[in-house]
Amino acid sequence: MDQFTTVTCTSLSKEQFNEARRRSVAKRNDMIQRGRSSLTLVENKAVLYLLSKVKPDDQPNTEYRFNCEEFYAITNNRSQSYTGLKNMLKAIADKSWFIDDADGITKLVRWFNIVHLEQDRGTRYATITFHQDLWPYILDLNGQYEREGLHYTMYRLQNISLMKHRFSDKIYELLKTYENRRTWIFELGTGTANDLQVHLAPTVVEDKKTRKAISVIPKSWSKFTFFDRDVLRPAKEEINRYTDLMIDYEGLQTDLHGVKHRKIVAVRFVITEKTQDQKTVTERLIEHEYAVNEDARQFRQSTVADFLDEQNMAVQEEKARKSEEVINASRYPAAAGVFEEFGFSISEIENLIDTALTHLAPGRVSRDSRELWAIDFVDYYNRMVQATLSQTKTFPYNRLLDMVRKDYDDFAEQLKKYDHKNSTRGVKVLDPYEEKDMLDLSAMSDDELDSQLEVLRMEKANRKKRKGA
Repeated sequence: MDQFTTVTCTSLSKEQFNEARRRSVAKRNDMIQRGRSSLTLVENKAVLYLLSKVKPDDQPNTEYRFNCEEFYAITNNRSQSYTGLKNMLKAIADKSWFIDDADGITKLVRWFNIVHLEQDRGTRYATITFHQDLWPYILDLNGQYEREGLHYTMYRLQNISLMKHRFSDKIYELLKTYENRRTWIFELGTGTANDLQVHLAPTVVEDKKTRKAISVIPKSWSKFTFFDRDVLRPAKEEINRYTDLMIDYEGLQTDLHGVKHRKIVAVRFVITEKTQDQKTVTERLIEHEYAVNEDARQFRQSTVADFLDEQNMAVQEEKARKSEEVINASRYPAAAGVFEEFGFSISEIENLIDTALTHLAPGRVSRDSRELWAIDFVDYYNRMVQATLSQTKTFPYNRLLDMVRKDYDDFAEQLKKYDHKNSTRGVKVLDPYEEKDMLDLSAMSDDELDSQLEVLRMEKANRKKRKGA
Protein backbone atom coordinates (compact mmCIF):
# COMPACT_ATOMS: atom_id res chain seq x y z
CA MET A 1 0.00 0.00 0.00
CA ASP A 2 1.28 3.47 -0.85
CA GLN A 3 2.44 5.73 1.95
CA PHE A 4 -0.42 8.02 2.93
CA THR A 5 0.20 11.65 2.00
CA THR A 6 -1.74 14.66 3.19
CA VAL A 7 -3.66 17.02 0.94
CA THR A 8 -4.15 20.54 2.23
CA CYS A 9 -7.33 22.54 1.75
CA THR A 10 -5.69 24.92 -0.70
CA SER A 11 -3.84 22.41 -2.89
CA LEU A 12 -6.65 21.31 -5.22
CA SER A 13 -5.79 22.36 -8.76
CA LYS A 14 -8.28 22.68 -11.61
CA GLU A 15 -6.83 19.57 -13.25
CA GLN A 16 -7.18 17.56 -10.03
CA PHE A 17 -10.71 18.76 -9.59
CA ASN A 18 -11.78 17.88 -13.15
CA GLU A 19 -10.17 14.44 -12.86
CA ALA A 20 -11.93 13.83 -9.55
CA ARG A 21 -15.44 14.77 -10.71
CA ARG A 22 -15.12 12.62 -13.84
CA ARG A 23 -14.12 9.47 -11.94
CA SER A 24 -16.42 6.48 -12.34
CA VAL A 25 -18.67 4.95 -9.69
CA ALA A 26 -19.34 1.21 -10.08
CA LYS A 27 -21.72 -1.06 -8.18
CA ARG A 28 -23.04 -4.54 -8.73
CA ASN A 29 -26.63 -4.37 -9.94
CA ASP A 30 -28.10 -6.36 -7.08
CA MET A 31 -26.66 -3.84 -4.63
CA ILE A 32 -28.71 -1.14 -6.39
CA GLN A 33 -31.84 -3.19 -7.06
CA ARG A 34 -32.06 -5.07 -3.76
CA GLY A 35 -30.26 -2.77 -1.33
CA ARG A 36 -32.05 -0.36 0.98
CA SER A 37 -30.51 2.38 3.09
CA SER A 38 -31.56 5.52 4.92
CA LEU A 39 -28.64 7.76 3.98
CA THR A 40 -29.32 11.46 3.53
CA LEU A 41 -28.45 13.13 0.23
CA VAL A 42 -25.06 14.40 1.39
CA GLU A 43 -24.24 11.09 3.11
CA ASN A 44 -25.02 9.16 -0.06
CA LYS A 45 -22.83 11.54 -2.05
CA ALA A 46 -20.01 10.90 0.42
CA VAL A 47 -20.31 7.13 -0.11
CA LEU A 48 -20.38 7.57 -3.89
CA TYR A 49 -17.36 9.89 -3.69
CA LEU A 50 -15.43 7.14 -1.90
CA LEU A 51 -16.65 4.50 -4.38
CA SER A 52 -15.28 6.65 -7.21
CA LYS A 53 -11.81 6.03 -5.75
CA VAL A 54 -12.15 2.24 -6.08
CA LYS A 55 -10.04 0.85 -8.95
CA PRO A 56 -10.85 -2.37 -10.86
CA ASP A 57 -7.86 -4.24 -9.40
CA ASP A 58 -8.19 -3.00 -5.80
CA GLN A 59 -7.88 -5.63 -3.10
CA PRO A 60 -9.94 -6.02 0.11
CA ASN A 61 -8.84 -3.78 2.98
CA THR A 62 -7.57 -1.11 0.59
CA GLU A 63 -7.51 2.24 2.34
CA TYR A 64 -9.10 5.23 0.60
CA ARG A 65 -8.44 8.90 1.22
CA PHE A 66 -11.37 11.19 1.84
CA ASN A 67 -10.19 14.66 0.82
CA CYS A 68 -12.31 17.26 2.58
CA GLU A 69 -11.80 20.04 0.05
CA GLU A 70 -12.20 17.78 -2.96
CA PHE A 71 -15.51 16.39 -1.70
CA TYR A 72 -16.94 19.82 -0.89
CA ALA A 73 -15.82 21.14 -4.29
CA ILE A 74 -17.33 18.25 -6.26
CA THR A 75 -20.65 18.53 -4.44
CA ASN A 76 -20.54 22.34 -4.83
CA ASN A 77 -20.91 22.82 -1.08
CA ARG A 78 -20.01 26.27 0.25
CA SER A 79 -19.04 24.96 3.63
CA GLN A 80 -15.69 23.28 4.22
CA SER A 81 -16.30 22.58 7.88
CA TYR A 82 -14.05 19.88 9.27
CA THR A 83 -16.51 19.43 12.12
CA GLY A 84 -19.25 18.83 9.57
CA LEU A 85 -17.06 16.27 7.81
CA LYS A 86 -16.40 14.38 11.03
CA ASN A 87 -20.06 14.33 11.99
CA MET A 88 -21.12 13.15 8.54
CA LEU A 89 -18.60 10.29 8.36
CA LYS A 90 -19.47 9.24 11.90
CA ALA A 91 -23.16 9.17 10.97
CA ILE A 92 -22.43 6.95 7.95
CA ALA A 93 -20.18 4.64 9.97
CA ASP A 94 -22.95 4.24 12.55
CA LYS A 95 -25.56 3.29 9.96
CA SER A 96 -26.29 -0.07 8.38
CA TRP A 97 -27.95 -0.90 5.10
CA PHE A 98 -29.94 -3.94 4.07
CA ILE A 99 -29.79 -6.16 1.02
CA ASP A 100 -32.05 -9.08 0.12
CA ASP A 101 -30.05 -11.84 -1.57
CA ALA A 102 -31.38 -14.26 -4.19
CA ASP A 103 -32.41 -16.74 -1.47
CA GLY A 104 -34.62 -14.17 0.25
CA ILE A 105 -32.21 -13.69 3.15
CA THR A 106 -31.80 -10.12 4.37
CA LYS A 107 -28.21 -9.14 5.11
CA LEU A 108 -27.31 -6.29 7.43
CA VAL A 109 -24.21 -4.52 6.13
CA ARG A 110 -22.06 -1.69 7.47
CA TRP A 111 -20.55 0.89 5.15
CA PHE A 112 -17.14 1.50 6.74
CA ASN A 113 -14.73 -0.66 8.68
CA ILE A 114 -12.08 1.86 9.65
CA VAL A 115 -12.33 5.60 9.80
CA HIS A 116 -9.33 7.69 10.84
CA LEU A 117 -10.00 11.41 11.01
CA GLU A 118 -7.07 13.77 11.22
CA GLN A 119 -6.40 17.48 11.14
CA ASP A 120 -2.91 18.94 11.23
CA ARG A 121 -1.94 22.49 10.29
CA GLY A 122 -4.91 23.06 8.01
CA THR A 123 -4.90 19.55 6.59
CA ARG A 124 -8.27 17.79 6.80
CA TYR A 125 -8.66 14.23 5.64
CA ALA A 126 -9.84 10.76 6.53
CA THR A 127 -8.61 7.27 5.75
CA ILE A 128 -11.36 4.71 5.28
CA THR A 129 -11.77 1.04 4.41
CA PHE A 130 -15.08 -0.46 3.32
CA HIS A 131 -16.79 -3.14 5.39
CA GLN A 132 -15.95 -6.70 4.30
CA ASP A 133 -19.60 -7.52 3.55
CA LEU A 134 -19.55 -4.71 0.99
CA TRP A 135 -16.54 -6.01 -0.95
CA PRO A 136 -18.42 -8.37 -3.33
CA TYR A 137 -20.59 -5.48 -4.52
CA ILE A 138 -17.77 -3.04 -5.33
CA LEU A 139 -14.56 -5.05 -6.01
CA ASP A 140 -13.50 -7.23 -8.97
CA LEU A 141 -16.71 -6.42 -10.83
CA ASN A 142 -15.30 -7.31 -14.25
CA GLY A 143 -14.08 -10.66 -12.95
CA GLN A 144 -17.44 -11.44 -11.35
CA TYR A 145 -19.22 -10.63 -14.60
CA GLU A 146 -16.92 -12.86 -16.64
CA ARG A 147 -17.01 -15.75 -14.15
CA GLU A 148 -20.61 -15.62 -12.91
CA GLY A 149 -22.48 -13.29 -15.23
CA LEU A 150 -23.14 -10.82 -12.41
CA HIS A 151 -23.91 -7.46 -14.01
CA TYR A 152 -22.79 -4.13 -12.65
CA THR A 153 -23.52 -0.47 -13.38
CA MET A 154 -21.01 2.31 -13.91
CA TYR A 155 -21.42 6.06 -14.28
CA ARG A 156 -19.49 9.27 -13.69
CA LEU A 157 -19.51 10.87 -10.26
CA GLN A 158 -20.45 14.24 -11.79
CA ASN A 159 -23.73 12.73 -12.98
CA ILE A 160 -25.05 12.90 -9.41
CA SER A 161 -22.72 15.32 -7.61
CA LEU A 162 -24.77 18.46 -8.35
CA MET A 163 -28.18 16.95 -7.62
CA LYS A 164 -30.09 18.71 -4.86
CA HIS A 165 -33.11 16.42 -4.50
CA ARG A 166 -32.82 13.52 -2.07
CA PHE A 167 -34.26 10.84 -4.36
CA SER A 168 -32.79 11.83 -7.74
CA ASP A 169 -29.56 9.84 -7.41
CA LYS A 170 -31.38 6.70 -6.22
CA ILE A 171 -33.87 6.80 -9.10
CA TYR A 172 -31.04 7.44 -11.55
CA GLU A 173 -29.10 4.41 -10.32
CA LEU A 174 -32.17 2.17 -10.50
CA LEU A 175 -33.03 3.27 -14.03
CA LYS A 176 -29.39 2.95 -15.07
CA THR A 177 -29.52 -0.77 -14.20
CA TYR A 178 -32.52 -1.14 -16.55
CA GLU A 179 -31.11 1.09 -19.29
CA ASN A 180 -30.81 -1.69 -21.87
CA ARG A 181 -34.49 -2.60 -21.46
CA ARG A 182 -35.57 0.93 -22.51
CA THR A 183 -38.70 0.73 -20.33
CA TRP A 184 -39.34 -0.47 -16.82
CA ILE A 185 -42.48 -0.62 -14.66
CA PHE A 186 -42.34 -0.22 -10.90
CA GLU A 187 -45.24 -0.98 -8.59
CA LEU A 188 -46.44 1.60 -6.08
CA GLY A 189 -47.57 0.81 -2.56
CA THR A 190 -47.42 -2.98 -2.85
CA GLY A 191 -44.48 -3.50 -0.50
CA THR A 192 -42.82 -5.91 -2.94
CA ALA A 193 -39.22 -5.89 -4.15
CA ASN A 194 -40.43 -4.09 -7.27
CA ASP A 195 -42.17 -1.32 -5.33
CA LEU A 196 -40.42 1.95 -6.14
CA GLN A 197 -41.48 3.49 -2.84
CA VAL A 198 -39.83 0.64 -0.94
CA HIS A 199 -36.56 1.42 -2.75
CA LEU A 200 -36.79 5.15 -2.02
CA ALA A 201 -38.10 5.10 1.56
CA PRO A 202 -36.11 7.68 3.55
CA THR A 203 -36.11 5.47 6.65
CA VAL A 204 -35.29 1.75 6.81
CA VAL A 205 -35.44 -0.20 10.08
CA GLU A 206 -34.99 -3.82 11.08
CA ASP A 207 -37.90 -5.91 12.30
CA LYS A 208 -36.58 -7.38 15.56
CA LYS A 209 -38.69 -10.53 15.19
CA THR A 210 -38.15 -11.44 11.53
CA ARG A 211 -34.77 -9.66 11.17
CA LYS A 212 -36.01 -8.31 7.84
CA ALA A 213 -35.73 -4.74 6.61
CA ILE A 214 -38.83 -2.58 6.83
CA SER A 215 -39.08 0.52 4.65
CA VAL A 216 -40.94 3.31 6.44
CA ILE A 217 -42.82 5.02 3.61
CA PRO A 218 -44.21 8.55 4.14
CA LYS A 219 -48.00 8.54 4.35
CA SER A 220 -48.28 11.34 1.80
CA TRP A 221 -46.81 9.02 -0.84
CA SER A 222 -50.05 7.03 -0.80
CA LYS A 223 -51.44 9.88 -2.91
CA PHE A 224 -49.79 9.79 -6.32
CA THR A 225 -50.23 13.57 -6.55
CA PHE A 226 -47.75 14.16 -3.76
CA PHE A 227 -45.40 11.33 -4.68
CA ASP A 228 -45.25 12.80 -8.17
CA ARG A 229 -44.74 16.34 -6.89
CA ASP A 230 -42.21 15.54 -4.17
CA VAL A 231 -40.26 12.68 -5.75
CA LEU A 232 -40.78 11.88 -9.42
CA ARG A 233 -40.93 15.33 -11.01
CA PRO A 234 -37.80 16.75 -9.32
CA ALA A 235 -35.90 13.52 -10.06
CA LYS A 236 -36.85 13.59 -13.73
CA GLU A 237 -35.67 17.19 -14.04
CA GLU A 238 -32.28 16.53 -12.43
CA ILE A 239 -31.67 13.22 -14.23
CA ASN A 240 -32.37 14.80 -17.62
CA ARG A 241 -30.23 17.80 -16.70
CA TYR A 242 -27.08 16.19 -15.27
CA THR A 243 -26.82 12.58 -16.43
CA ASP A 244 -26.27 10.52 -19.55
CA LEU A 245 -29.94 9.49 -19.63
CA MET A 246 -33.19 11.07 -20.77
CA ILE A 247 -36.20 9.70 -18.93
CA ASP A 248 -39.95 10.12 -18.87
CA TYR A 249 -42.70 8.36 -16.95
CA GLU A 250 -46.43 7.87 -16.65
CA GLY A 251 -48.70 6.61 -13.89
CA LEU A 252 -50.63 3.40 -14.60
CA GLN A 253 -53.99 2.29 -13.26
CA THR A 254 -53.35 -1.30 -14.38
CA ASP A 255 -51.11 -3.42 -12.19
CA LEU A 256 -48.54 -5.97 -13.35
CA HIS A 257 -51.20 -8.71 -13.26
CA GLY A 258 -53.44 -6.82 -15.69
CA VAL A 259 -55.98 -5.83 -13.04
CA LYS A 260 -57.40 -2.31 -13.43
CA HIS A 261 -57.71 0.04 -10.46
CA ARG A 262 -59.20 3.45 -9.87
CA LYS A 263 -55.99 4.83 -8.46
CA ILE A 264 -52.50 4.78 -9.90
CA VAL A 265 -50.76 1.57 -8.82
CA ALA A 266 -47.64 1.56 -10.98
CA VAL A 267 -45.34 3.88 -12.90
CA ARG A 268 -43.76 3.16 -16.27
CA PHE A 269 -40.38 4.73 -17.04
CA VAL A 270 -39.03 5.24 -20.54
CA ILE A 271 -35.22 5.29 -20.49
CA THR A 272 -33.09 6.60 -23.38
CA GLU A 273 -29.36 7.13 -23.54
CA LYS A 274 -28.49 10.65 -24.64
CA THR A 275 -26.95 11.20 -28.04
CA GLN A 276 -23.36 12.35 -28.23
CA ASP A 277 -24.53 15.91 -28.95
CA GLN A 278 -26.82 15.81 -25.91
CA LYS A 279 -23.99 14.49 -23.74
CA THR A 280 -21.78 17.36 -24.96
CA VAL A 281 -24.45 19.87 -23.96
CA THR A 282 -24.75 18.21 -20.55
CA GLU A 283 -20.98 18.32 -20.03
CA ARG A 284 -20.91 22.03 -20.84
CA LEU A 285 -23.81 22.68 -18.49
CA ILE A 286 -22.04 20.89 -15.65
CA GLU A 287 -18.80 22.76 -16.34
CA HIS A 288 -20.69 26.04 -16.32
CA GLU A 289 -22.32 25.33 -12.97
CA TYR A 290 -18.99 24.41 -11.46
CA ALA A 291 -17.29 27.47 -12.98
CA VAL A 292 -19.76 29.94 -11.46
CA ASN A 293 -18.11 29.74 -8.03
CA GLU A 294 -14.78 28.21 -9.02
CA ASP A 295 -12.55 31.16 -8.10
CA ALA A 296 -14.23 31.66 -4.75
CA ARG A 297 -14.02 27.96 -3.99
CA GLN A 298 -10.29 27.78 -4.82
CA PHE A 299 -9.35 30.26 -2.11
CA ARG A 300 -12.22 30.10 0.36
CA GLN A 301 -11.32 29.45 3.97
CA SER A 302 -13.75 28.45 6.68
CA THR A 303 -15.34 31.58 8.11
CA VAL A 304 -17.79 32.40 10.84
CA ALA A 305 -20.40 33.00 8.13
CA ASP A 306 -19.80 29.55 6.67
CA PHE A 307 -20.12 28.03 10.12
CA LEU A 308 -23.35 29.88 10.84
CA ASP A 309 -24.74 28.94 7.41
CA GLU A 310 -23.97 25.30 8.11
CA GLN A 311 -25.54 25.44 11.57
CA ASN A 312 -28.61 27.18 10.19
CA MET A 313 -28.91 24.56 7.45
CA ALA A 314 -28.75 21.80 10.05
CA VAL A 315 -31.44 23.51 12.11
CA GLN A 316 -33.66 23.90 9.05
CA GLU A 317 -33.17 20.26 8.07
CA GLU A 318 -34.11 19.16 11.59
CA LYS A 319 -37.21 21.38 11.55
CA ALA A 320 -38.20 19.98 8.15
CA ARG A 321 -37.72 16.41 9.42
CA LYS A 322 -39.88 17.04 12.49
CA SER A 323 -42.51 18.76 10.35
CA GLU A 324 -42.63 15.75 8.03
CA GLU A 325 -43.06 13.43 11.01
CA VAL A 326 -45.97 15.52 12.29
CA ILE A 327 -47.58 15.60 8.84
CA ASN A 328 -47.21 11.84 8.40
CA ALA A 329 -48.79 11.26 11.81
CA SER A 330 -51.84 13.33 10.89
CA ARG A 331 -55.18 11.71 10.05
CA TYR A 332 -55.05 13.67 6.78
CA PRO A 333 -51.36 13.80 5.72
CA ALA A 334 -52.14 14.99 2.18
CA ALA A 335 -54.19 17.92 3.48
CA ALA A 336 -51.53 18.73 6.08
CA GLY A 337 -48.94 18.94 3.30
CA VAL A 338 -51.15 21.39 1.37
CA PHE A 339 -52.40 23.73 4.10
CA GLU A 340 -49.50 23.76 6.59
CA GLU A 341 -47.81 26.56 4.62
CA PHE A 342 -50.70 28.90 5.51
CA GLY A 343 -49.85 28.68 9.21
CA PHE A 344 -52.63 26.30 10.21
CA SER A 345 -51.84 23.72 12.88
CA ILE A 346 -52.38 20.01 12.27
CA SER A 347 -55.42 19.97 14.55
CA GLU A 348 -56.90 22.97 12.71
CA ILE A 349 -56.35 21.27 9.35
CA GLU A 350 -57.97 18.07 10.61
CA ASN A 351 -60.93 20.11 11.85
CA LEU A 352 -61.27 21.83 8.46
CA ILE A 353 -61.24 18.50 6.61
CA ASP A 354 -63.72 16.92 9.05
CA THR A 355 -66.03 19.91 8.57
CA ALA A 356 -65.72 19.75 4.79
CA LEU A 357 -66.59 16.07 4.78
CA THR A 358 -69.94 16.82 6.44
CA HIS A 359 -71.01 18.25 3.06
CA LEU A 360 -70.03 15.09 1.16
CA ALA A 361 -73.01 12.92 0.29
CA PRO A 362 -72.48 9.18 0.90
CA GLY A 363 -71.24 7.29 -2.14
CA ARG A 364 -70.37 10.38 -4.14
CA VAL A 365 -66.64 9.58 -4.25
CA SER A 366 -64.60 6.52 -3.32
CA ARG A 367 -63.18 6.21 0.19
CA ASP A 368 -59.65 6.74 -1.19
CA SER A 369 -60.75 10.05 -2.73
CA ARG A 370 -62.55 11.56 0.28
CA GLU A 371 -59.51 13.46 1.52
CA LEU A 372 -58.74 14.87 -1.93
CA TRP A 373 -62.38 15.93 -2.32
CA ALA A 374 -62.19 17.74 1.02
CA ILE A 375 -58.88 19.38 0.04
CA ASP A 376 -60.54 20.85 -3.05
CA PHE A 377 -63.48 22.02 -0.97
CA VAL A 378 -61.34 23.74 1.69
CA ASP A 379 -58.94 25.15 -0.90
CA TYR A 380 -61.85 26.87 -2.69
CA TYR A 381 -62.68 28.97 0.37
CA ASN A 382 -59.07 29.28 1.52
CA ARG A 383 -58.23 31.13 -1.70
CA MET A 384 -60.96 33.62 -0.87
CA VAL A 385 -59.56 34.10 2.62
CA GLN A 386 -55.96 34.47 1.43
CA ALA A 387 -57.03 37.05 -1.17
CA THR A 388 -58.60 39.28 1.50
CA LEU A 389 -56.31 38.88 4.51
CA SER A 390 -56.06 42.63 5.07
CA GLN A 391 -59.86 42.90 5.26
CA THR A 392 -60.30 39.90 7.57
CA LYS A 393 -61.68 41.04 10.93
CA THR A 394 -60.93 37.80 12.75
CA PHE A 395 -58.21 35.15 12.50
CA PRO A 396 -57.96 33.64 8.98
CA TYR A 397 -58.57 30.15 10.37
CA ASN A 398 -61.78 31.20 12.12
CA ARG A 399 -63.10 32.85 8.98
CA LEU A 400 -62.13 29.90 6.82
CA LEU A 401 -63.78 27.43 9.20
CA ASP A 402 -66.98 29.50 9.14
CA MET A 403 -67.01 29.53 5.31
CA VAL A 404 -66.32 25.79 5.12
CA ARG A 405 -69.04 25.07 7.68
CA LYS A 406 -71.70 27.20 5.95
CA ASP A 407 -70.59 26.60 2.32
CA TYR A 408 -71.80 30.02 1.14
CA ASP A 409 -71.22 29.23 -2.54
CA ASP A 410 -72.85 25.82 -2.32
CA PHE A 411 -69.55 24.49 -3.62
CA ALA A 412 -70.39 20.94 -2.54
CA GLU A 413 -72.98 20.92 -5.33
CA GLN A 414 -70.38 22.00 -7.86
CA LEU A 415 -68.15 19.15 -6.74
CA LYS A 416 -70.82 16.67 -7.83
CA LYS A 417 -68.84 16.55 -11.06
CA TYR A 418 -65.70 15.66 -9.15
CA ASP A 419 -63.73 13.11 -11.17
CA HIS A 420 -62.92 10.64 -8.40
CA LYS A 421 -61.48 8.13 -10.88
CA ASN A 422 -58.59 10.48 -11.53
CA SER A 423 -58.34 11.74 -7.98
CA THR A 424 -55.02 10.01 -7.33
CA ARG A 425 -53.45 11.78 -10.27
CA GLY A 426 -53.70 15.03 -8.36
CA VAL A 427 -56.01 17.35 -6.54
CA LYS A 428 -58.53 18.21 -9.22
CA VAL A 429 -58.34 21.88 -10.14
CA LEU A 430 -61.84 23.32 -10.06
CA ASP A 431 -61.35 27.06 -10.45
CA PRO A 432 -63.96 28.87 -8.37
CA TYR A 433 -63.29 32.05 -10.33
CA GLU A 434 -64.25 31.56 -13.97
CA GLU A 435 -63.38 34.63 -16.04
CA LYS A 436 -67.00 35.72 -16.49
CA ASP A 437 -67.75 35.54 -12.76
CA MET A 438 -64.40 36.59 -11.31
CA LEU A 439 -64.61 38.96 -8.33
CA ASP A 440 -61.77 41.21 -7.21
CA LEU A 441 -62.14 40.34 -3.53
CA SER A 442 -58.90 42.05 -2.57
CA ALA A 443 -60.30 45.42 -3.70
CA MET A 444 -63.51 45.17 -1.62
CA SER A 445 -64.06 47.05 1.61
CA ASP A 446 -65.41 45.28 4.68
CA ASP A 447 -68.96 46.47 3.94
CA GLU A 448 -68.72 45.43 0.29
CA LEU A 449 -67.35 42.03 1.26
CA ASP A 450 -70.16 41.50 3.80
CA SER A 451 -72.69 42.58 1.19
CA GLN A 452 -71.26 40.14 -1.36
CA LEU A 453 -71.38 37.30 1.16
CA GLU A 454 -75.01 38.18 1.93
CA VAL A 455 -75.80 37.94 -1.79
CA LEU A 456 -74.18 34.51 -1.88
CA ARG A 457 -76.24 33.43 1.13
CA MET A 458 -79.45 34.59 -0.53
CA GLU A 459 -78.57 32.81 -3.79
CA LYS A 460 -77.90 29.62 -1.85
CA ALA A 461 -81.24 29.92 -0.03
CA ASN A 462 -83.07 30.51 -3.32
CA ARG A 463 -81.43 27.44 -4.89
CA LYS A 464 -82.61 25.32 -1.99
CA LYS A 465 -86.16 26.73 -2.29
CA ARG A 466 -86.24 25.91 -6.00
CA LYS A 467 -85.07 22.36 -5.25
CA GLY A 468 -87.78 21.99 -2.61
CA ALA A 469 -90.42 23.20 -5.05
